[in-house]
Amino acid sequence: MRALRLMNQINKESLIQAEEQLFKVCEMDPKFAGGYAGLAWCHSLNAFSGWSESGRRSRAEAMRCARQAVALDPDDPMANVYLSWVYIHAGQQHQAIDTARRALELDPNSSQAFGFLGMALALAGRRDEAISASERALRGSPRDPLRSHFYSAISNALFMQGEYEDAITWSRRATQLQQSYFGWYLILAAGAAHLGRDGEARLAAEEILRLVPRLTLKGIRKNPMFTEPADIERLVAGLRKAGLPE
Repeated sequence: MRALRLMNQINKESLIQAEEQLFKVCEMDPKFAGGYAGLAWCHSLNAFSGWSESGRRSRAEAMRCARQAVALDPDDPMANVYLSWVYIHAGQQHQAIDTARRALELDPNSSQAFGFLGMALALAGRRDEAISASERALRGSPRDPLRSHFYSAISNALFMQGEYEDAITWSRRATQLQQSYFGWYLILAAGAAHLGRDGEARLAAEEILRLVPRLTLKGIRKNPMFTEPADIERLVAGLRKAGLPE
């Protein structure tokens, strides 16, 4: 429970503390799926946010822990939810969709499963389905500690439809909840740039680089998370206009 509170804060310091708690959990009970699922979440966020010394090693460790959690308890819905999350960050959206749906088979009322299903669908280019799943997540848990991710899923879907103004609105809602996670600012920067609001776009880009100083367009292309080439180009083009370095 201590680790869960820290995990939901999504910043470098809280994740370090969460990992310490989760390591203790796994030492006390090596067969408890929840401990490994939590570690998978932490490793994946650290890799994506540039908070780990080796992003590649953290991504590999995230996948190992998530798969171990599901192997220990295949019928644990949250283990499947966290495996879906790891697939999302790995850019494997079709696997993420299948795994989130497996979580919903186990727990049809899981708002987090609906939320991550919505994110994976958005990144896979299935925009209407993404918005529907994300709205279901928000109806089921309107004060969910992870609802910023649900907002982001809707934002991504709207952005890929060219509905930049609405996409920015949903991204702002995510940043109001969690200001330390750079992912929310990507659509703010790219959307504003596509609308010709250069000052707003630059401010969002500066915030991205403050949070992840090493981030480049090359890095985004290397792991874009989006699966459709046109969606990747739309994002990169907007971020380039906003001022992110090549």
